[in-house]
Amino acid sequence: MIEVIGGRLYDTATAECLTCLLKSDPPDLPKVYKKCLHRTRRGAYFTSCEIAPSSIFVGAGGTGLKSLSAAEAAALLIGEGRYDLVYKYFGDLAA
Repeated sequence: MIEVIGGRLYDTATAECLTCLLKSDPPDLPKVYKKCLHRTRRGAYFTSCEIAPSSIFVGAGGTGLKSLSAAEAAALLIGEGRYDLVYKYFGDLAA
């Protein structure tokens, strides 16, 4: 998936995938999405999101990228309990 955001090119094929999350939102509905956190070679962070199609949602399904600040990326990892990755990429924040 490739997208230009704020004049910068983000590409899931060339960025390092740090973690992927599978979610159902809300939990009682069969709308599942996969959200992955990526890091570019230059150290920029972004998420990719893929929404699985569902028969109960008209036009459901899709993809998208969103750029993140380092603080937002760290917060996402902390929120998912991935302290190993917080320490690896944001050592000073883990202290």
